Amino acid sequence: MSAKRKIHSANFKAKVALDAYKADKTSDELISTHKVTSGQISTWKKQLLDGAGITGAGSHADVAACQSVASHDSSPRAYSPGSGLNGTENLW
Repeated sequence: MSAKRKIHSANFKAKVALDAYKADKTSDELISTHKVTSGQISTWKKQLLDGAGITGAGSHADVAACQSVASHDSSPRAYSPGSGLNGTENLW
């Protein structure tokens, strides 16, 4: 029997990606701290940076932009007529 897949919130993904972007910890420390794989971390980090419009080497402004994305309330939204969600969009 296979293990049930974990579903991570967008807020959790942003926090992990921000930790990876800051480079305060090694990848092994991030993996053991957050109990995720290296592939998940690199994917989430890329998504965070693409969503924040950040390219190139890190700077304090880049970290501030990432922190604002990570602190954004990312609670799941339900479909309602006129909300712009058709039920098939990926919220992350």
